[in-house]
Order: sequence, then C-alpha cells, then structure tokens
Amino acid sequence: MFKIHADLDGYLEDPVFGPLNEKIYATILDVSEPNYADGRLYRLTRTPYLVMRDAYRQLNKIVLERHPEESFKAKYLRPLKDEYEDSHYAQLVFSVVYVVFSILGTKQSERMMMAIERSMAAESNYFPIFKRLASELASSGFAFDVNAKSPMPPDWHFEYIKLNERYNALQHDYEELQMAAFKDKDNQLSIGFSNAPDGSDIPRDSIIQVVDLLNSTFEAKTSNVFKLLRYIFSKTQGDLVELVKFKEEMFDANTVTSYTSNLAFNREFSKIDLIRVFRAIYDLRMIISRDGQDLSLDEYFNTLGDLLDYKLSDANKYFSNSIGEGCSEATITAIFDTLAQALLNKSVRKIG
Repeated sequence: MFKIHADLDGYLEDPVFGPLNEKIYATILDVSEPNYADGRLYRLTRTPYLVMRDAYRQLNKIVLERHPEESFKAKYLRPLKDEYEDSHYAQLVFSVVYVVFSILGTKQSERMMMAIERSMAAESNYFPIFKRLASELASSGFAFDVNAKSPMPPDWHFEYIKLNERYNALQHDYEELQMAAFKDKDNQLSIGFSNAPDGSDIPRDSIIQVVDLLNSTFEAKTSNVFKLLRYIFSKTQGDLVELVKFKEEMFDANTVTSYTSNLAFNREFSKIDLIRVFRAIYDLRMIISRDGQDLSLDEYFNTLGDLLDYKLSDANKYFSNSIGEGCSEATITAIFDTLAQALLNKSVRKIG
C-alpha cells in the first residue's frame, strides 16, 4: 500500500517516493497551462496535490488485485472519468500512475503499464509527456528496489482504509433502511388520512404522494401548506369550480407580491463573467423583445436580474470598466473557454 498524504509537502518529502514525486510535480506544473502545439487547449483546473492524491489512491486499489490489467478500463479509468466528469483529468491521473509503475520493476508493473498505454486515447493531452518522463527515468537508472525498500506504510494505515470503506457501505445500508421504513407498498412517500371529516373512509385516491405535493408548490406558486392542500385536493378530485376559485385567488395574490424563479447566480463565479456571457448572447441577438421592438441593454439586463434575483442593472458599467482597464483578450474570453471545456467534458464522458 502507498501512503496517502494530507498535503503536497507530504508527497514531496515522502521518505521513499519523495524524489520521484518531485519529478512528477515538476511535470504536472509543465502541463498545467495550455499548449496548442502539444494539443493541450485548456488550463489544468485542479491542483498538483489533488492529482497525486488521486493517483496514489488508484495505486492502492490496483495493488490489491492479482490481475487488475484485465479490467483496467472498465474498473479504474472510466469510473474516474465519471466521478469528475472530466476525461482529460482521468488521463492525467493515470499518466502519473504509469510513471510510478515504471520504477517499481515488478511483473504487475509491466502488465499495468501496457494496460494504461492501450487505454489512453490517441489524442491524450498528457500521457505522451509522462511516458517520456518514464523513459528518462529508466535511461538515467532511476529505479525503486522493492526488495530493499517497501512502500508499505504501517499496518494501521491499511486497516484504516478497509474500515473506512466498510463504514461507508454500512452508512449507505442504514440510509436505505431508513428510507424503506417510510415507503408505502407503491414505493412512494405519502401522507394518508384514515377518515374524512364526516367520519367516512377516504378513498385510496385521496392519499397524497409527497413528490406530487412538492411539485405542486411550483404549480400553485405557494408554500402555504393549507392553500397547497386545497389546491391538490381540488385538482385530484376533479373539483373544477374549487380549482378555478383557487387559481383566481392565487392570480390576484401574485399580481401584488412578486414571485421569484428558482434560479440563482452561483457567487463562486465572477459577476463580470456572467455579464460577458449575457452580453455575447445579446450582441448575437439570440434574445429579442416579444413585441418586436428594439431591446435595450438596460431592459435586457434588468429582466435577467429579476429572473436571477440578482442586481444586473449596473452591467453596462461593469462591462465598460473591464474594457477600460485594458484587460487582455485571454482574460475577457476565459469564461468562454471554461464553458467550452464544460460542454466538451460532458460530451466526452457520455461518448466514453
């Protein structure tokens, strides 16, 4: 088993793999920025520490199997792609795994290196560079003697990993049992009433499914539980008169109090990036006014701001300031590179 460290220094100062990790770290830094000549179109968005942590975690999984090469792509490469929704990152992690195996000199190492090499896409942005690093290490005599030094940490570390995996499995089972305890025979969470107000039995159709109740909050545009129950009963029982009366009341209420959509701007991104995306959509005339009149920027951004419940009335000022500050072309278009990468990653994941 390989030791999983809590920070980057732990990998760089590891008493066994420290010298190797230094070389891997330098290579990760070399490939972290785009290089169109090498086919790397996008900036690496994850830290070198995360790359090495994930690589050594994969190594720990692999060394526990006798022949992991037989199911490498299905059991290791594809699940990592799905976990991060990023095929390029998965290739980078297993490129590091390839380098570590290259210095171990075991029969399993040779088989795994061949499996990794076969599984890498022809257009991989990272693997050729790390394969070159492995060749340089071999030609320079850089090797790890598994008989002289063992990468095995203390036994408690291995036991901790096993116990942690067992705990996660039991926690999942517990949550499943909790959910099952509240499910009816139709496998739906529900609210049931044993008797009607007049003492008679309520028919089975009157049991309200919680999922339907939640969906109805958006239909009725209210979180008032009494109004919501009145709405769903009138709808499910086919009481058209009651339903029309309810709709009329809610229409009058919504003309007085505004109803905000369920959309919100993620504050982890920069406001100017949001403005740049919406400005590009405006300039392409993808959004127009319903009445056919010219759509002003002020009306456009104010309407978008209402939709997101976020102040965009100062969008023109933000946009003008960013241009006036002499931002580079790369800075202005960075958000579009991020959007392109997100779409590409999603497409690659579905294809893979």
